[in-house]
Amino acid sequence: MSMAKKRSNPLCMQRLEQEWRSWKKTPLPHFFARPAPDPKDKKKKVITHWICGVPGVKGTHWEGCMLKVNLFFVPSYPEYPPKVQFDPPLFHPNVYPSGSVCLSLLNKEADWKPSVTVPEILKGLQMLLNEPNEKSPAQTEAYQIYIRNRTEYVRRIKAVVDANPASEFKDRIKRMVRSGKFVTDARSHTQSLSGVVGLVDLEDLDPAQAPAQPRARRPARD
Repeated sequence: MSMAKKRSNPLCMQRLEQEWRSWKKTPLPHFFARPAPDPKDKKKKVITHWICGVPGVKGTHWEGCMLKVNLFFVPSYPEYPPKVQFDPPLFHPNVYPSGSVCLSLLNKEADWKPSVTVPEILKGLQMLLNEPNEKSPAQTEAYQIYIRNRTEYVRRIKAVVDANPASEFKDRIKRMVRSGKFVTDARSHTQSLSGVVGLVDLEDLDPAQAPAQPRARRPARD
């Protein structure tokens, strides 16, 4: 038995399979989520690593973009939250230079509960985009610009939006998968937790059925 298999937590794997079945049955409109392909066999999936897409909310400066996010689920999930990482790292006051996110929903000592679902995580990230938490800065440059120069901050956001159009998300993900470049600095983390099951159909990588997106509701903060 491989080390990855030995480290797999049955409760973690069961919950993730449940999350995946639920997502396939009722996906969150305009978002994207699915387990990543296994680096060694792209026809299989790694249930402990999800590739996701978070759209900017209509009517905000983030409208029109789709941002790639990695969810890395630890063996102690769902007792502990997954590691969430924007890929590439995002210009945002609450995103660390590594791409990891500072969000109370993902903090076991704050708002994380084992009942939190993948759709709830993704919606929390979407809300955070346009409503940074000034009390929990994680990125010095983005935080200082946000506080001191909103015009420059908006300009930087628009640059992010232009570089990540929702209309091109499907093709970006397919290129990453085919090249094997679909993980960042959490690659070793993903491989050590691999739970490889099922098949991945690249032709199903369709993140947004329509360009319109729902308006935001204010999330809970720290």
